[in-house]
Amino acid sequence: MITVGIRDGSAFIWLKTLSGEVVKITRSYKPDLYVKPTRMNLSEIWNLLERSPHIHKLNLELKKVNFNSKRKIKVIHARAEGEESYRIILRRLSAHSCKLYNYDLAHRQKLMFELKVPCLNPIEYDEPSGEFKAINDDLNLEPPPISHLKLDLEVACEGWNPNPKRDPIKRIILQAENDPIVLEGSESEILTELEKAINEFDPDFIITPKIAAKYISWRAKINQLNLNLGRDSAGSNLGASYEGRAIINPTHYEEYGLAGIAELCNYSMLPPDLAVSWPVGKLVDSRQCYEAIKRNVLLPPARNPNTNFRLLSQFHQADHGGLTLNPKPGVYENVCQLDFDSQYPNIIVNYNISYETVLDTGKVLSKPRGFLAEITEYWLKRRLHFKRQAKMLPPGKLKTYAEQRQKALKSVLVVVYGYSGCPWNRFGNVKCFEEINRISRKILVKALNIAEELGFEVIYADVDSIYVHKPNANLSDYEHLRSEIASQTGLPISIENWFKFIAFPPQKSNPSLPAVKRYFGKLMNGEIVFKGIEAKRHDQPKLIREVQLKMIEELFKAQSIREVKGNIERAMKVLANAVKALSEGKISAEKLVIHRMLHKHPLKYRSKFPHVIAALQLIQRGASIKPRMPVSYIITKAKSKNPYLKVNAVDPAKGKYDPEKYIEILISAAETILSPLKISKVQIINYLQQLTPLIKTRNYALA
Repeated sequence: MITVGIRDGSAFIWLKTLSGEVVKITRSYKPDLYVKPTRMNLSEIWNLLERSPHIHKLNLELKKVNFNSKRKIKVIHARAEGEESYRIILRRLSAHSCKLYNYDLAHRQKLMFELKVPCLNPIEYDEPSGEFKAINDDLNLEPPPISHLKLDLEVACEGWNPNPKRDPIKRIILQAENDPIVLEGSESEILTELEKAINEFDPDFIITPKIAAKYISWRAKINQLNLNLGRDSAGSNLGASYEGRAIINPTHYEEYGLAGIAELCNYSMLPPDLAVSWPVGKLVDSRQCYEAIKRNVLLPPARNPNTNFRLLSQFHQADHGGLTLNPKPGVYENVCQLDFDSQYPNIIVNYNISYETVLDTGKVLSKPRGFLAEITEYWLKRRLHFKRQAKMLPPGKLKTYAEQRQKALKSVLVVVYGYSGCPWNRFGNVKCFEEINRISRKILVKALNIAEELGFEVIYADVDSIYVHKPNANLSDYEHLRSEIASQTGLPISIENWFKFIAFPPQKSNPSLPAVKRYFGKLMNGEIVFKGIEAKRHDQPKLIREVQLKMIEELFKAQSIREVKGNIERAMKVLANAVKALSEGKISAEKLVIHRMLHKHPLKYRSKFPHVIAALQLIQRGASIKPRMPVSYIITKAKSKNPYLKVNAVDPAKGKYDPEKYIEILISAAETILSPLKISKVQIINYLQQLTPLIKTRNYALA
């Protein structure tokens, strides 16, 4: 199954046969919900619904209201005539004090639950009965034979954000497997050629941002065109239809790959475009809803107030979060990182943690098997299988597919833990979340004690990871430690990284304290690994990443910590070269673009932060700026009294930049790399002033 669509009370299901033919199946779609009256009696609500022309069918059914309930309640199962009728019924029932269940799911999600088979997985379809049956994939690594076409859009506009009402499409670039195809000419010609090209390629996925797909539809309307870019008739409305094809954002396609997208569809029971674009918490909710329906349990609304009110002191006493043992700032050698494999999901499964098994007293019932533990177990085993495959297989397509699948499942299994106590979780129980944390802390303490008993020094520990060292220890020594921890804790643990050198920088505001969750190092195989430093952050300019990585490489061209200290000057020269290039204007502006996220509308900010000024510049150019949008800019005149001259967001990759400000940023990034070796910012600046006369008159130390 490729994807599904719903329109005017009909469901459309697109299947791809083994021969590659795409088949469309049409069936009626009657959305449903369950009703339990509170003030009126059951017969009164029944009569009210029965008289409505928007009701297709009514039934009385017995359902469970929660997982541990043995008693069932009588509810009305109502099916509407279609989507509009469904909305009308919801409005009318909300006016009569009724409890509503199973009503806040997306329509395509409801359809997938009724079909009971996931998209992008092998299925069987019985045409006489109209039934679908899932085929066991036997942990197959290869993704389905889905074809895709990448679509890039270029718009003729002056500003950063095109306006579909005024800015025409200048060019469309299409790419499948071969060389790209460029569509040019008048806008009407480009759109007409696009329709022909998509019908010729016949892709299952169109890889483009949804906003680009909408932009094409808007411009088609303006050009009085009715484009059929899907596999169904375009209908009578102007615009563009994509039915029968899934629109997938390029970033999602690159992040998960086709095998990963298939795994997300399999887990969430959603069509592919929703499976990759919805927040991971909603994917967890989708799986839980599907499993609850299978168990005859009613679905309360997602905004279910299921958390008991407690004093802040009670919250603090109940949950101390994950346990962290901070490192002493400095550089260490021969350090091994051991990570518990999917620690939180394993705790859920091994300790029977679930919404109904963790009581208010904190006691956990060992029987019956918990709902959350039961559904997590299958996906945990599946993820660990793909993770083992990814490590064992030689480089190639199968290894890539295994990595894509385990990565997709890792993203949802991590969220299962956090979502367990979330107030937006319709089944959530904060005690469940707190119990997972308590067990996690207990396990980490046990692992630390085992390491110390075996003569290892614990350098650092963070929730589910420990970093240990022993003089002259080899891989077999660390493997023995891993085996002992796994045996005594009952949870699987792996050697994640074996560092030749690892450095923990101090806090810049207080050098005597370590910076939390920040380190960089070199593995025994020569690979550079880093976490939390500027090079890892997406909001930093490309130049910062390049310089930090080069400095790390130069520092760790050594066989001992003594030699690392001897390489400080080599790292300093990397910095000095970058500073010189900046001051001479030889760095391309593209490498200096800064990206920041707007957390609210720019007009609601009291302070004129650089990214807020950038957003206001774009608004002045006619751009539509909303909260949670990224804004890109370069710093032009950081010390200007006019805030609008400080940054340039209109065309940041081509603008002039403020070398002094970027040198300041670069020095701060260099401090991160050199501070574990007790090199301060003042020392860095003094060194630079000796090598680079340009900055002798500038007081960067006080910036």
